[in-house]
Amino acid sequence: MNLLRTEMIEKDNARRKETSQIQADVIGLPEELNKIKTEIHTKRSGFYATLSPTTSLGQTQRIVFDKIVTDVTNNYNKITGVFTVPMNGIYHFSSTMFSSSGNIHAEIMQNHQVIGKNQGSATGTKYSQIKDELLKHGIEIKKVKEELELTSKAFIQDKVELESMRKELAQVKAELESTEKEVTQVKVELESTKQEVKQVKVELDTTKNELKQVKIELDTTRNELKQVKVELGTAEKQINILSKEMIDKDNARNIEINQIRANINTLREGLNRINTEYKEHNGISFSARLGTSIKDIDPWNTVIFDKVISNDGNSYNAATGIFTAPIAGTYYFTATIYTTRGSTLELALKVNEQNPMFMYTCASALTGNTATNSIIVKLKKDDEVKLIKYGEWGTRPFYIHHSWSNLSGFLL
Repeated sequence: MNLLRTEMIEKDNARRKETSQIQADVIGLPEELNKIKTEIHTKRSGFYATLSPTTSLGQTQRIVFDKIVTDVTNNYNKITGVFTVPMNGIYHFSSTMFSSSGNIHAEIMQNHQVIGKNQGSATGTKYSQIKDELLKHGIEIKKVKEELELTSKAFIQDKVELESMRKELAQVKAELESTEKEVTQVKVELESTKQEVKQVKVELDTTKNELKQVKIELDTTRNELKQVKVELGTAEKQINILSKEMIDKDNARNIEINQIRANINTLREGLNRINTEYKEHNGISFSARLGTSIKDIDPWNTVIFDKVISNDGNSYNAATGIFTAPIAGTYYFTATIYTTRGSTLELALKVNEQNPMFMYTCASALTGNTATNSIIVKLKKDDEVKLIKYGEWGTRPFYIHHSWSNLSGFLL
C-alpha cells in the first residue's frame, strides 16, 4: 500500500509540473504578440519638410528644409536638415526643388555617400521593397501557431495519463477483491482445522499436552486473522481516501485545462486580428494617368486621371479623380505633369480642404516642360485626395499632356 501511494504521489507531482510549464508557456504568448505588434508599428517612419523662405544657394551648400509638415517618428532635424535613421531597414527618400534663375544640381547624401541626384526640378529617388520584412513577420506568426498546436498535444497527453491512473485504481480494487477471497479461503481452511482438532481429541485423549499446544496455536491463528481483518479494513479506508483525492485532483485539473483552453482561444483571436491588419496594410496603392490630353483645364477643376494602371484596394475613383483613404495612416503621393510650348500652369494636391503640395510647370519658351512633386501625409479614414488646377495663375491654354502626366499613391 505504501508503494502504491508513493507512486501515485509521484505521478501527481509530475502532472503538476507539466501543468505549471503549460501555464508559463501560455502566459508568455501575449508578450510575444505584443512584441510582434510593437515591431509592426515601430518600423514605419517618414517625414515631409519644405523651405519656409526662398533661398539663394552657394557652391556645396547644405539645403535645410526648415518647415516640417509631417514627421512620424521625430527623426528629422529642421535646424541641420539631417534625418537620423531610427533603426535598420529599407527607406525611400525624395526631394523636389524649383529654380527661377538657373539650373540646380543637388545630391541626396547617406553619411558621406551620394545616393540620389537632382537636376533642375527632377526628383532623386531611391526605392527598395519591404517584402522580406513582411515575410519575416509571417514566419514568426507561423511559429506561434505551431507552439499552440504543441500545447494542445500536451493537453491530450495529460488526459491519457489520467485515464491510465483510473485503470491503475481499478487494478487495485481487483487486487483487494482477490485478497478478500483469500481471507475467505483461509476461514474455510481454519474450519477444516477445527474439525481435524476434534478428531485428534477423540483419537488422542491421552495426549493432553499436545492438545493444549494445538489450542494455543489456534488462538494465535485467530488473533492473526483478526489483525489481518483490521489491516484490510484500514487498507480499504486508505484506498477510498486516495480514490477521493484523485477524483478531486482530476476535477481541479479539468478546470485548469478548460481555463488554459479559453486563454488559447483568446490568443488565437489576437493572431487573427494581426493577420487582418497585415492584409489591410499590404493592399492599398494606386497609379493612374490621363487617357487623353486636356487642351485647357479651367481653374480649380480636378485633373481626372481616368486610365488606371493599378488600384490595389479599389480606393481610387477613375471617374472623379479622387482617392479616398480606406483606413487611417501615413500615405505617400507623387504627381508628374507635362505641358507644351506657350503654356504655364500651377497645380495643387488637395487633401479635403487643404493644399499641402504645389506644382508649377512653365513651357513659355520651351518645346515642353515637366513638373514633379511628392509628399508624405497623414490621413484619416475617408479623407479625400485629388490634384486640381490651382486658381487662374499661369498662361493659357492650361494644357496637360496624357502620355507624361500621372498620379500615384500608397500606404506606408
